[in-house]
Amino acid sequence: MTDRFTMAACLIAGFTQLTFAGEEAIPVESKKKPDPAASIQVDAATLYEQGRNSLFRGKYEDAIKSLKAAVEADEKQTSYQLYLARAYRYAKQPEQSEKLLTEILKLAPDHVEAGQLLAEVYYSREKWKAVTDTLEPLLKYRHDFPTYHMLAEAAYNQDDHENARKYYREAIKLNPDSGPDHYQLGNIYLAENRFALAARSYEKALQLGLDSVVLHYKLASAYFNLRNYFGRISVATVKAGEPGTISGNLAYGG
Repeated sequence: MTDRFTMAACLIAGFTQLTFAGEEAIPVESKKKPDPAASIQVDAATLYEQGRNSLFRGKYEDAIKSLKAAVEADEKQTSYQLYLARAYRYAKQPEQSEKLLTEILKLAPDHVEAGQLLAEVYYSREKWKAVTDTLEPLLKYRHDFPTYHMLAEAAYNQDDHENARKYYREAIKLNPDSGPDHYQLGNIYLAENRFALAARSYEKALQLGLDSVVLHYKLASAYFNLRNYFGRISVATVKAGEPGTISGNLAYGG
């Protein structure tokens, strides 16, 4: 009996010793060390997702806190900076948003999203020349209604009616149902004494739901001046090269 216990104890001790010996035989160099850079990237990505979720839920201060930490953890990710700029804008901190977006565009002048967002910040602050300077270089990459609408408004507010007219026309091509753009285009035509085109633009604005005393007055003014120039107004069908186009040499030309 004693011999059996002795043998079992020896076997257990031997097994334990072999196990420990096996562990000790593993070279220290073979154990994989954690990569600090990878850990930072994971933390930055987690913070970014937290910030994005807070932004979508309208918790802008929480979004700023998380996204700012994400940017500090990984400064190379422009998407983190872009969302932080959005959070600043929605939190009514346009100066911070403007500063961040300007830095993005310095590094990547063709970053369309950053340019569009920066133009929106300038637009809300009525910095019209800055809107023009930001968006015009991006026209080679982007053609959409918001871009042309902001450019048109910026040009109009700088009394640049030639470019304003051009940009309003492009905006209307992309969004024919934009009543305000038809109205502003009518204002330009009226200032240029192009009364038929002004009347047409004002009528379209009315059809699209825009309605005010000023709009009715301007429409009446366009028709009144049209009658003074050409006498009694009547509608006639004529043969032309392209429907809706009249020689630009006439006062009401397109």
